[in-house]
Amino acid sequence: MKIIVLMLAHKELFYVHRKIVKNYMYWVVQYIGKSEDVIQYYFQINVFSDQFQNRKVTISENCQDDIKDDITEIIDSGYAAGVPIPVLDSYKNENGHVWYNISIKKA
Repeated sequence: MKIIVLMLAHKELFYVHRKIVKNYMYWVVQYIGKSEDVIQYYFQINVFSDQFQNRKVTISENCQDDIKDDITEIIDSGYAAGVPIPVLDSYKNENGHVWYNISIKKA
């Protein structure tokens, strides 16, 4: 399953992709704009527990340009943030939900 969200950050648009591949949840963020400007941006994912304050996973990765439309190619190249599904399962709350946030930052 693949999910794509359009996100506004720093007055710029980004595609945020989420895809499960080989028992990992991957996130890829693509900057919509000039390819040479993509180096200004990276993203950070925080997976956290709504039951335990001290428990979280944080991972960062550089944003990609929007030239590639095959997200699997980006994942295979290593430029995606990935978390194993068993780790995400350990963050499920009593309703079976996993909480996370994503932020896009300027380098």
